[in-house]
Amino acid sequence: SGISRWKDSFGVAGINRFQADVVDQKPDLIVSLIGLNDLFHPGTGSPLSELPTKEELIQHYKVLINLANKADIPFVPLTLPPFNYSYNQGKPSWTEEKEAIRTAFNQWLMTQENTIDINDMVRDPSDKTRLASAFDSGDHLHFSQTGGEILGKAVAEKILYLSLL
Repeated sequence: SGISRWKDSFGVAGINRFQADVVDQKPDLIVSLIGLNDLFHPGTGSPLSELPTKEELIQHYKVLINLANKADIPFVPLTLPPFNYSYNQGKPSWTEEKEAIRTAFNQWLMTQENTIDINDMVRDPSDKTRLASAFDSGDHLHFSQTGGEILGKAVAEKILYLSLL
């Protein structure tokens, strides 16, 4: 029901696509960075009423974990990175409420098996609500080329360390 052109990609729509688009493809491993758009868009690209609670994010994420487990595919969650100072459709997307949800969800994620804390790697040390400049593409939401490469190498090393491949 949102106005974002990406509305069919997040929330329940993303869960519904996960089986066919990911699990049914039988990958050796699933690395998941899912949930940030669910926080980024409400109030800007979609109605604020679509902002999920921490409990809703957790409930939906458990579905993804269970689908991967049923298919015997190792699942590696990545914590959600910060996005303060980002804009969507000309409006600031970040709010303190969204930050509280992101932080609480990340705390829960860290209790899950194989979670990699990318939030700690990519956040600005002086402002935990924003990306560090080395990782920021300039829109305060997406990773820069260099930041993505650094992050990719760190995640790959952690996956090898966890002996998941």
